[in-house]
This record gives sequence, C-alpha cells and structure tokens, in this order.
Amino acid sequence: MAEVDLIRATPAEVTRPLPRGVKAAGFALLMAAGLFAVVVAFPLERTIGQFLLMAGGLLTAATGAILGARQLGEGDPRPRVLTDGEPVSRVDEGALLARAGAGPTPAERVDVVQAAYGELLSDIVYRIENSALFDAAVPQTQRFQIALVTWDADAPDAPALATEVEESFAAARAHAEERGLDHLPQTAREPARRAVKAAITALASADAEREAAAQAAAGLVAGLSLYYLPVIDPRTPSLVAARRELDR
Repeated sequence: MAEVDLIRATPAEVTRPLPRGVKAAGFALLMAAGLFAVVVAFPLERTIGQFLLMAGGLLTAATGAILGARQLGEGDPRPRVLTDGEPVSRVDEGALLARAGAGPTPAERVDVVQAAYGELLSDIVYRIENSALFDAAVPQTQRFQIALVTWDADAPDAPALATEVEESFAAARAHAEERGLDHLPQTAREPARRAVKAAITALASADAEREAAAQAAAGLVAGLSLYYLPVIDPRTPSLVAARRELDR
C-alpha cells in the first residue's frame, strides 16, 4: 500500500515501527541473555527457582534495552496507522482535510467574491470613483468577468476556477482603485468629481435636499455618456438604478 503523510488518524490504532537495526539488536540481545542464562548462570545457581528468577531478570533487562533503543533509533519518526490490519505510515493530507471539512469549498469562496462585488455595484460613489472595475474594455476587468462566466461549481477543476475568480477580482479591483478617476477621459474627471460630491450629499440627506442632490448627480453622470458609469435613480435608497450593466 502506498504511504502518505499522517495528519490525524482516528479511530485507527497508531503505533510506531521499530527500525531494522533496532530489531536486529534486540533479537541479538535476547539471544545473548538466553545463552548467558543457560551456559553461565545456571551452573552458578543451586536451584531451578533461582535459575528462573535470574533468567526472568535478564529477559526484563533485555526488553528494557530494546525499548530504550527504540526511542533512540532513527526509524520513521512518523506514527503508523493500522488500517484493516495493514500498516500505513502516511495519510494523504488533502483527503484528511476534505474529510474533516476544513476550509471553505470552492463555491463558498466564489460566493464571498460575488458578495463583495455586489456591494461595490450598489455603491454609487465607488462606481464613479473607481469605474475601471466596471469597464469591460479594461484587461483586468475583462479577465474577472470571464472568470465569473466560466465558473462552474460542478466542474472537476472547480478549485482552480474559484482561485481564478478570487485572483482576477483582486487584480481588477486593485487596478481600478489605483487608477481612480484617472480612468475617465480628461474632460470627464471634473464633472465626475462634482457628481461624487452630489451623490454623497444625497445619501446623507433627506427629502428636498436629497432629491436636489440626487438629481444633480444623475444629470452630471448622464451627461458624460460613458457606458461603464452607473445610471443614477434618485428614487432608490442607494441611488443606483436597478438595471444590469449589460442593459446599458
């Protein structure tokens, strides 16, 4: 049976094998003890009882020597597992972790990314200030969108697909935040700044002031005519219109 690394093995019995050298030394020690008892010790003793007592002492000493040598021996330092009577010195780490349910599944990892992306989609200020994350013409964003489209929880390579979703999202987000408003055309940057200020005012206000600020932000963004900027709806709490990116 192939040997694999042991992380934890229950309820199998865990033992530690004797190195070959220790086994040989122990056997030789036992033989020497027996020979000494028969050839040397027995003639010196007057009774069978005394002989047996001495022989028992020698065997006990030999056993102790073997155990001591076992602890000092350079055998496999890893414990062994008896599975169906057959020793296995290592257990596959990945299988054990999977069996123990350690760590999130690929689907759970992608859910985390999608939740984070969804929050950014509903953040009107973030979408204006970091618009590159929502521009499919940006290579980093395009990679992330492709990763989302190709993600399949039932695919054999789901862990690798989940990793691509995570890494591409991180790369696209970092790039967008580094670029900021500089992703916009030069002539669009100042109107975008005013739109951000108006949106912040609208989100922090109520009634007439909110309505006026939201309308101002909506007009400024609409006037830029950039497909990757959000559509502002003053009637929604987040100011983000309930429309999909691909509909615009």
